[in-house]
Amino acid sequence: MSLEKSLSKKIKDMGKSTLIFGLGGILYNALSFILIPIYTNYFEVSDYGILGLILVVGALITSTLGVFTSGLFRSYYDYETDNERKTVISTVFYILFFISISLLSITLPFLDKISIYLFSSSDYEKYILLSIVIALLNSMNTIPFAIFRAQRREFTYISTQIIFFLFGIISIFYFVVIQSHGIYGALEGRFLMSILSIIISYALIFKEVNLSFSFYEFRKILLFSFPLIPTIFCKYIIVSSNRYFLSSYSTLEELGLYNLGVRFGMIITVLVGGPIALVWRPLALSQKNSSDFKNFVSLITTYVFLLSVFVTLLVSILSKEIIQIVSDKEYWEAYKVVPIIALAYLVIIPSYIYSISFDISRKTKFVASYYLVAAILSLSLNFLFVEKYGMFGAAFSLLGSHLCIVLISFIISQKLLYINFESIRLLKLFTVGIFLFVSSTLIEFESLGYSLISKLFLVLTFPLILYFLNFFTSNEIIYVKSKIKAFLPRYSVDI
Repeated sequence: MSLEKSLSKKIKDMGKSTLIFGLGGILYNALSFILIPIYTNYFEVSDYGILGLILVVGALITSTLGVFTSGLFRSYYDYETDNERKTVISTVFYILFFISISLLSITLPFLDKISIYLFSSSDYEKYILLSIVIALLNSMNTIPFAIFRAQRREFTYISTQIIFFLFGIISIFYFVVIQSHGIYGALEGRFLMSILSIIISYALIFKEVNLSFSFYEFRKILLFSFPLIPTIFCKYIIVSSNRYFLSSYSTLEELGLYNLGVRFGMIITVLVGGPIALVWRPLALSQKNSSDFKNFVSLITTYVFLLSVFVTLLVSILSKEIIQIVSDKEYWEAYKVVPIIALAYLVIIPSYIYSISFDISRKTKFVASYYLVAAILSLSLNFLFVEKYGMFGAAFSLLGSHLCIVLISFIISQKLLYINFESIRLLKLFTVGIFLFVSSTLIEFESLGYSLISKLFLVLTFPLILYFLNFFTSNEIIYVKSKIKAFLPRYSVDI
């Protein structure tokens, strides 16, 4: 098979996997976004800020324990036989179960202190406890979904995610709207969703677990995973410390507006970054020894950044109108920080691709080092700017930290695995994106509908401008034309 055909096949396979596995990830992560109309119409802005801060506590736990699932992936592909792979899975299960029980036991006596630290009140003990339990359940549930991804069980993955997504919406709606349980109702709904997920997903992987424990795998997984834990804490500082600064130096209302801005700004992660992260690591590790691997990484980076810039434009340019449509008036000011947050998540997405060099070389210790630098920068920026500039200071702190990560990680990863990226094409994408966003600020109509349609039309000119700038290669143009002709076979129109 020629190099070009080989690359084309790999890209198509990745596209298919990203659509299938990515949709499942999108459904789970989109839950908070879909529920925005409920939250912003039934919660005060300050309550929405409190809920966001409580969920961040749970997110830290889930992310921290998730490093062991990464260890599962790395060891899973070291073996060929089912029995050896089952031993890897069982070993990770024991690790997560023991840590979850231990963590819950340790935190129980300190719930009041955590509540006082976060909110200067002990009234939120039960909220924090439920958030921790949900996080531990979700951590245990990463094992079945990791197996679905590793074994390419697309139908199982997406069907279970759809079930859990719909159940989550219904249960949260019930507790928040019908039972009027407030922000505790939002947690109750998530708890029921996690319980259902555990029951169904583990029933589906029952045959994949042999209940054996390997001390050799235990040691190997710990050596791979533990260097990532400081990275998780640093990520937590980078993404979430600004909320603690807002809670301490600003108001809960300002925190609520920032949380809503984050929900919109993170759409780029939900639609692109999350799905790519789910698919990329197992795919890249399975292809790491192929002769065209470096070209594959370069091309995937370009395509991922193309999609990321387009989604970022949609979010940044249309956020003002969409927030006015889906939320109560007291939330409308949140749109002002959306472009900054969206840009912060845009710049870091290419690192999801090229950072595979750290996994391949087993040099995860470098990841912790540059995240530590970025975390220190984040705390410094928050300290300097949040008290004075509120949610804008928090947003720029996030952007500055992400730029730091991208710069350092790129330099180190290139030394571990040099990739000749398509720099000119990447620069064209970023330049056109900036141009269109600046242009959108000149569009202002009294009619919400006119403004929304005009801005949407502007965003849709993005691929057209790229075409006239000769961004697309001749093969890409031919491929797109063939797909359009196949999609519209009834029309005899020359494209």
